[in-house]
This record gives sequence, structure tokens and C-alpha cells, in this order.
Amino acid sequence: MASFATVGTSILSESTQILWLHQMDGQQPGDPQKAAAAAMIQVVNHPNPPLRLVLGADMLEVIHAKLGTVAADLADWKDVSIDTAFEGVAVSVISG
Repeated sequence: MASFATVGTSILSESTQILWLHQMDGQQPGDPQKAAAAAMIQVVNHPNPPLRLVLGADMLEVIHAKLGTVAADLADWKDVSIDTAFEGVAVSVISG
């Protein structure tokens, strides 16, 4: 069974995907060899390392966009979310 990926509105065959990947090699916005190792060492040696580390400006932008969408959904549905609580029970944050 052939695998397919969607890029925009086009469906590409597996061979076209492989060709595209080879053409993109070294053309991505981020260079994984440039800073990934240094970033990992910095994280490991940090007294308060992050739970998640985003590498690359492109991925940082993608995640910020996703967080904006999630924040908007939370705001839009806040009243519905709150209405599911027991009456008179205080809200507390679970941390760990």
C-alpha cells in the first residue's frame, strides 16, 4: 500500500515525497547541527530546565500560533467549563 502526504491541496506520491525531502535537505530554516547539541548541554546544566524545549524560530512561531488558538478556545468556552463544577467548591491548581 502506497503512502501519501498532503502538501497544501496536492497529494504527493511516496516517490515525490522522497524527492522533495532530498531537495529540501540543508534548505530548512533551522540547522540541527548548528545549535542543537549546545542547546541540550545548556538545558542539562541549567538548575531549572524547561519541560519542553523548542528548537528553531519556525517551530517557536508554530507553537505560539497554536497556543493562541488554545487560549482563544478557552476564553470562548470559559463559562461552559466553569458551569461543570460542583457548587461551592474552591478551584485549586494541581502542580507537581
